[in-house]
Amino acid sequence: MRASWALILLMFLCSLGAGAQVTDRPKGSPREFVESFYQWYVPRINSDTQDRSWDSVLKDKRSALGDQLFKLLMENFDAQARCEDLVGLDFDPFLYTQDPAGRYVVGRITRKGQTYLADIYAVGSGEKGEKPDVTAEFVEKGGRWFFVNFHYPDGGDLLTILKSAKLPCSAPRPPTKQ
Repeated sequence: MRASWALILLMFLCSLGAGAQVTDRPKGSPREFVESFYQWYVPRINSDTQDRSWDSVLKDKRSALGDQLFKLLMENFDAQARCEDLVGLDFDPFLYTQDPAGRYVVGRITRKGQTYLADIYAVGSGEKGEKPDVTAEFVEKGGRWFFVNFHYPDGGDLLTILKSAKLPCSAPRPPTKQ
């Protein structure tokens, strides 16, 4: 009888351990994470008539951004919302363009320590560009994937740009009438 209870207890404890391992694993592969984001994002950016339609990521895909990146993008968004002049980003930070292509593909993904780098290519006239338009840097932590930075072909990156000195607002936006 004791042996039966010991066996049941052992099976129960093993099942708890197995469950914990499964929940700590991120959903999908690194490629699935990046492709899923861009498959969601690119149609929105191409159909949105707003000047800064990348802001939809802040509202609808918050979980795809690391805390520091989200905070700095929100600061940029809030500063721009208070000013008529352009005081923030003047390009799409996830595609590194002012004129997005109709389609983007994920190229090579490499692992560098704890982070991953995914090359993102614009597709024009049915052909993938020769060089990546942007390289997305992302990590897995706590069972989820999220972006921590975006690197640009000119050697710059989004975090550095967002941390740099902010432009002064010379034309504050008038308060909205209610």
